[in-house]
Amino acid sequence: MFGEYRPLSMRTFSWESTSMKTPISIPTTILLCLIIAHTCNGDLVITVSETGGNVEFNATGSLNLTDLSLVGGGTILRPFVEPIKGEFTLDTAGADSNDTYNGVFSTPGAFGTGGLSLGTSGTGGPLGFVSGRLFVPDGFTGGSISATSIFSGQSFSTLGISPGTYTWSWGSGMNADSMMMNVVPEPSAFLFLAVVGLLYCSFFSYRLRKGRTELRLRYRPRTMA
Repeated sequence: MFGEYRPLSMRTFSWESTSMKTPISIPTTILLCLIIAHTCNGDLVITVSETGGNVEFNATGSLNLTDLSLVGGGTILRPFVEPIKGEFTLDTAGADSNDTYNGVFSTPGAFGTGGLSLGTSGTGGPLGFVSGRLFVPDGFTGGSISATSIFSGQSFSTLGISPGTYTWSWGSGMNADSMMMNVVPEPSAFLFLAVVGLLYCSFFSYRLRKGRTELRLRYRPRTMA
């Protein structure tokens, strides 16, 4: 009497996540931060790296000494680093005169657990932070400055230096300034982190593309005789 009812078509409902067409995952963000860590903002940047079986300190940038006070000077005989005290000087291997500035500093404290180690060579400077005071070249009153020091046959492990970013800052307002030390991983270790990060991102992108969920709803009414 009533015949048979058949649905005209099967309806398909699809859902696809659109919140991340081009995925930028947390590991990607961490990787990018590692890549640019050594170029972070800072008026004077000191990059510390393991290169060719040595540890190299390379400082470049500028310093504003307006809010600091000149308290004396002296002579630095050789570059040195003492991570457990948060102290270092970058200099040539000869005797160079320096000026010493005092003020209100915000310091990172220790940048490792190592004791005193002497450098073997360098250029520019003197530049450093010792006993709560900033060391700069004799007669330097502010502006551009650069210095390098090499610790031959050393590594972060033998010097007791911990990778990371350490900042010394002082002054206020327009005279606020800082000196930032970036201790970056060995190039081979850094490359490994980059490869792992890129592989993870590729896998994450693949899973996202395969993650489409389709919900199929079928309606099959009863046949009434």
